[in-house]
Amino acid sequence: MGVWIGTDEAGFGPNLGPLVIGLTRWEGPVDDLREALAEVASEAAVPAKLRLTDSKAIHKPAAVRGGDGNASDALAASELAIAARGLLAAAGINATTLRDLVVALDPEHADALAGVPWLVEAAPVPCPDDPRIGRFAAGVRAAGLTLQVRADVIPAAAYNALLDRVGSKGQLLSRRTLRLLRSVWTPGDAATIVCDKHGGRDKYTPLLQEFAFDIAAADAPSDSLFGPAIETLEEGRLRSRYRIAGDGTATAITFEQKAESHLPVACASIVAKWLRERAMDAFNAYWTARQPGLRPTRGYPNDAARWRDDLATLDCDENTLWRRK
Repeated sequence: MGVWIGTDEAGFGPNLGPLVIGLTRWEGPVDDLREALAEVASEAAVPAKLRLTDSKAIHKPAAVRGGDGNASDALAASELAIAARGLLAAAGINATTLRDLVVALDPEHADALAGVPWLVEAAPVPCPDDPRIGRFAAGVRAAGLTLQVRADVIPAAAYNALLDRVGSKGQLLSRRTLRLLRSVWTPGDAATIVCDKHGGRDKYTPLLQEFAFDIAAADAPSDSLFGPAIETLEEGRLRSRYRIAGDGTATAITFEQKAESHLPVACASIVAKWLRERAMDAFNAYWTARQPGLRPTRGYPNDAARWRDDLATLDCDENTLWRRK
């Protein structure tokens, strides 16, 4: 039985909206995931197949929102939404509101939603009526594969609190990614793990040697993460590779630029981007209901500053609204 895990993020750069880290874990008696799913999924756009590739290749904001950035029901039927819903269906997740989705994907951190009104409200997330979704879920089962999907949705207030504790957004991303990984993988279990590279970081050995999976456990002993055997195979700009030895097993963990070429990472990218887009739709709906005519935003720095200047009245703590970095 092989185990493959991939992680990726969406929303690392914006000042508004959450940072979302996605993860997919695949297990089954196959040698090649793409080959095993060839009848129901493809990297390229192929009729009747789910498109599983880098989310940036299948998400075209202008196509689903129009040139003015307005949210549109077209997102619900987009290739991004169809791919995300196919993955969730294969993982047995059928939630239909944003809050329920966030809780289902990371139940340990549901309390991070408290005090964030645009996430607390039960914003509906419609499921596309597309036959590829059910066909893909059936194809995953037919291949003997099991799929787990996880996502860490970190709204501004939680993001700012974490930033105060760990000191930099790069540390925040790395530590929360490893925490999410720990939720589906036990050190010592054999697996192939690929993470999209964390910004400009090349050296992950110190991070892997720390407690890292739980940033609250500052007193965790250094061997509580993987055990003592971490072998550095390569550290560089394009990728950094490590081998982690267990009891008669070994795990390969790689941090790689453009890691979406690996199917588990591509799928994590899709889930993270789709959740981030849905969260921003809920954000914009909340604020435009309070200030008609307020032009929506996707939260990236220049437009986020414009949006904040346009906002007439703030009815929440700015720490709940604005990510400091």
